[in-house]
Amino acid sequence: LTLTFREPTVHRVPSTNMFVQIRAGMRTTLANRQIVLVIVFQVIVTVVTYVMAFFRPAFIADLVQDDYLLMGFGYAAFACIAALAGHSMRRILERLGESGALVLTYFLVFAPFGLVYLLSIGVFEPATALAVGLVTQASFYVFLGVEVPVVTTILNRRIPSSERATVLAIASFFST
Repeated sequence: LTLTFREPTVHRVPSTNMFVQIRAGMRTTLANRQIVLVIVFQVIVTVVTYVMAFFRPAFIADLVQDDYLLMGFGYAAFACIAALAGHSMRRILERLGESGALVLTYFLVFAPFGLVYLLSIGVFEPATALAVGLVTQASFYVFLGVEVPVVTTILNRRIPSSERATVLAIASFFST
C-alpha cells in the first residue's frame, strides 16, 4: 500500500543556512496576526491539557479499580472516539468554518476542565461521577482528535509553501 503513494513534485529551494530559514519563518509568523493568535490558542490549550492530565488519573483509578484490562479497553474506546472526531475534521471545518472550529475546540477542552477537577476531589456521588467522567473524557478525546488537524489546516491555508515547514515547526515549538 505504501508503494502506491507518490510524493508530489514541488520545487524546493534549500535555504542558505538555518538562521536565515528561522528568521524568514519568524517574519512570516509575526507578520500575520491570525497565525500568532492560532499559535497562542494552541499554547493555552496545551497548558490546559497538561494540567488536566494531573486530575485524570484519580478519576480513571476510581473507575477501573485496578482492572487494567478494563483500563485498556477504556483508553482504546476513547482513542476510537478521537479517531472518529479527527476523521470528521473536514466536515467540521466546512460547517463551522475556521473560527467556529476553534470555538468548538475551545469548548471541548475548557468546559470539561472544571468538571474533571471536581471529579478528582470527589464532589459528585459515585453514579453521577461516573456519568460526568465519561462525558468529560469523551469530550476531551473529541478535542484530541480535532485540535491538531484544525490548527494545522488553518496554518497551512495562511502560510506560503516555501515557509510552511519552518512556521509549523515554530508553532510546534511553542506549543510543547
